[in-house]
Amino acid sequence: MSRNFIQLQKGYSLLQFEKDFPDEEACRRRVERDKWPQGFRCRFCEGTAAWRFCRGPKALPHWQCQTCGQMESLIAGTLFEHTRLPLRTWFLACALLSQAKTQISALELRRQLGVNDKTALLLKHKIMAAAAAAEEGRVLGCRVELDDAYLGGVRHGGSSGRGAAGKIPILVAVETDADLRPRHAVFSAVAAFTREVLKSWGKEHLVESTLVLTDGLDCFKALENCEHEPHNMSVEGKAVADTNFKWVNTVLGNIKTAFRGVLHAFDHFHYGGRYLGFIQFLFNHRFDLVAYFGELISLGSSSPPRSARMLRGETA
Repeated sequence: MSRNFIQLQKGYSLLQFEKDFPDEEACRRRVERDKWPQGFRCRFCEGTAAWRFCRGPKALPHWQCQTCGQMESLIAGTLFEHTRLPLRTWFLACALLSQAKTQISALELRRQLGVNDKTALLLKHKIMAAAAAAEEGRVLGCRVELDDAYLGGVRHGGSSGRGAAGKIPILVAVETDADLRPRHAVFSAVAAFTREVLKSWGKEHLVESTLVLTDGLDCFKALENCEHEPHNMSVEGKAVADTNFKWVNTVLGNIKTAFRGVLHAFDHFHYGGRYLGFIQFLFNHRFDLVAYFGELISLGSSSPPRSARMLRGETA
């Protein structure tokens, strides 16, 4: 059996984290570098000259633009805005979330970070929302295996099977290379399996002329500008499924295992898409786990603030 070098690669260890970010100052330097890679730039007037100052020995640094006079702190306009947690706690959360082989629950995050349950859940959702947003524009090409599925469990007293209450419909698409090895993927929570939904999804996530392999579900006929290859699985059998849908079935099985095992105690209808987006981000950055941690850290500095109300989908 050949070795899977992606799974066996060297990850980002806690010992390396302690070395790279031994204190809060190291984390602040990283945020400043990610927020202004070319040096300070005012969000209001695009000015590049500013006075830097701190209001106390442990306070975050602030900048005052020399052009317009506007002031902002290091974390203003970032995912960390208004946080009362040390940046090092955020960084450790990113390390734990990025390096876990089988996902990590908010309860486990709470224990590892030493925070309360509400703080751990909010921190996790903010990081997941930023990662999911970064994956929204993901486009697949070449050869794509596409399948439909449902996520969620049976509600007490409810029915079972496809479309049961408490379940959400999802699309799982895996792009393979010339050697039929998986490269990137898109995991989408959709409103329903209809031709209108699939037509819109295809325009958003598929490169023109992509070879798309699906089962015989009627809605897949709506895929446009691609080479659609449908298969009647009830007739063609398991051999075809193992050949043409090997990777989408494998990935879908891993997703369902994660949801059944670790990610089961949440509202699939409201938050399923966010969890899928984060799993997609992890899958598409799996080739370099050290760089993946860095990507997650950088997202914190480049992503806009997200309040608890925004994450719950409420309006102001």
